[in-house]
Amino acid sequence: MIGPDNWEQYKEYIPLSLQTQIVKGMSFEIGGDATGFLRSSSGYEKATQANKGKCSITADGVLQGWISGRPFPEAIDPKDPQAGMKIAYNLERRYEGDDQVLEKYHLINVNANGQERIVEGHAKSWAWFNMKGRTDIEPLPDMLPNQDGIWRYNTLTMDYPYDLKGTMRLLVRYEDPKKDDDIWMYIPTMRRVRRMSGAQRQNNFAGTVATYDDIRGFQGRPLEYTWKLVGEQKVLCAALEAKTPFPRNAEGLWTNERTVRDCWIVEAVPVNSSYVYKKRRFWIDKDCYVPWHETVYDAQGREWKVFENFNAPVHAGKNADGELVIIEQSFIWLDLLDLSYTLLEYVGWDEKGNQTGKLSVGLEKDWFSIGTLEKRGRR
Repeated sequence: MIGPDNWEQYKEYIPLSLQTQIVKGMSFEIGGDATGFLRSSSGYEKATQANKGKCSITADGVLQGWISGRPFPEAIDPKDPQAGMKIAYNLERRYEGDDQVLEKYHLINVNANGQERIVEGHAKSWAWFNMKGRTDIEPLPDMLPNQDGIWRYNTLTMDYPYDLKGTMRLLVRYEDPKKDDDIWMYIPTMRRVRRMSGAQRQNNFAGTVATYDDIRGFQGRPLEYTWKLVGEQKVLCAALEAKTPFPRNAEGLWTNERTVRDCWIVEAVPVNSSYVYKKRRFWIDKDCYVPWHETVYDAQGREWKVFENFNAPVHAGKNADGELVIIEQSFIWLDLLDLSYTLLEYVGWDEKGNQTGKLSVGLEKDWFSIGTLEKRGRR
């Protein structure tokens, strides 16, 4: 058991995000080895091997030659001046399924006084859909026609509390890294869809500690940053438990088992000097490229927020009876300055233990449209 009384003995394995939770009163056990446990789909691995060696990065940081799978599966050379950017593209295009749908999510915001505010989404509350780089479901690797060069769609719905009920967001991301995302929000008080600026990604999500760019560990674009590989470290990560809700202790923190994972430490500095963060530091898994931990810095260079990402295998497929593949389950975001924190759980199981959060299920592209946004908002 590692906790407040003995964590310093294991300090070499504990980044600031985990240290912050321990100091607040969290303890956890060390679980088994996750080697071979955190798998991408067989289709993704097949695509990675088929396209190995086809990707390159231009002098201005643009990824070229990517079709599907991991862009740079070859061993990363720390001396390579492009090592940081290669890791960034492997992070951005890690396995997340061809599509994904979550029936429910449960979000808890906790302020410095311990007061909680709950935000939830119900019934297809969070969904993703890839137009390009598909590896699991026909058509492969791209869905055509796609005249606009769309890479992926994402929708998000808020159903609770009442003041957020019916709020929905649709994001369209393009393969062209220099083309801004299209973002639309359905505003229930206006009963209409409004187009939002791409800068909206810097806004805090539903009053949480995190921004929209922080969701899933990283939702920015690599070209929006300069990347530098600054080190390597074996760190303790939450990679063993899949079934939410996770247990919480008296301090309100999750107590999941951790296991040791070998990570790259990468720093990302925004190209835009007005970006909300001055710098981001990631601990990224060398094998599956999950961003397990992160520290972000404010304009004064202070450590501002820390994040931990919880991932574990679930069954892929429409009926959740396919192969086991890795996917994110939950996140914790902690603000070191105002002492608030946020817990976000993807509730992927019903009361009977059936898996309801699914990936690579064959969603319909029409679901990801302004028309659907309006129709659902007015339901």
